[in-house]
Amino acid sequence: ADSFRTLDYGYTIADFHNSYTQPLGGHVTYGLKPYIDVRGASALGQLILQNAVPIISYPKHLPRYPAPGDAVSMTALVEDENIAAATVMLHYRLNNGSWQSAVMKDDGQSNDGDAGDQYYGAVLPALGENQTLDYYISANDDQGAVNRTPYDAPASFYTVTTPGNQPALFINEFMASNSTVIADPFGEYDDWVEIYNGDAQAVWLGD
Repeated sequence: ADSFRTLDYGYTIADFHNSYTQPLGGHVTYGLKPYIDVRGASALGQLILQNAVPIISYPKHLPRYPAPGDAVSMTALVEDENIAAATVMLHYRLNNGSWQSAVMKDDGQSNDGDAGDQYYGAVLPALGENQTLDYYISANDDQGAVNRTPYDAPASFYTVTTPGNQPALFINEFMASNSTVIADPFGEYDDWVEIYNGDAQAVWLGD
C-alpha cells in the first residue's frame, strides 16, 4: 500500500489541475496563475523607471605592448538604450601632460571592427621612445547620463608605455642541459650562454 497516500489531504487530480486557476480554500486564496499575475503587477507598480548610464565594456589598446613608431588604437564596447545618440570619447595625455580628447567612432574605419557593432575605436599617432600614454574612456547618452572607465577617471586611468632605445645585445651561443657535452676549465658541466654587446656602451645585465 502507498503509505504517502494518506498525506495528500484528500486532494484529487482534478483539484491539482484546478489549482492553476482557482483557490482551494483554507489559507490558499489564489490560484497559481492569478497569484503570479497579481504579484507581477505589484512588482511592476513599484518600479521607478530611470535613464541608465551607458555601459562601457572591454576597453583595450592595440598593440598591447607598442614599440616606438607604432600607432596605438583604443577600443571599447558601449551599450545604451539609444546608442545611436551616444557620444563616446577617448581622453588621453602623453608623459603626464595635459588631458586631450578624441571622438571614438563605430564606423568600421577606426580599428573598431564592423560599423554598427557598438565597438567604438580611435587611433592615436605613433608614439616615440620612452613615452607614457595614460587614457580613459567616457560615454554620454542623449539624456545627459555619463559613464567612464575606469569608473573614477581621471583619478584612475589605463597606461601604455613604449621602451627606449634598446641595446644591441646578441646571443652568440648557449648550452642547455649540459650534463656530458662540454666541460669548463674546472671539469664541470654547467649550462651557459654567451651574450655579445654590439654597442659602444656597457650594458648592465643585473636586476
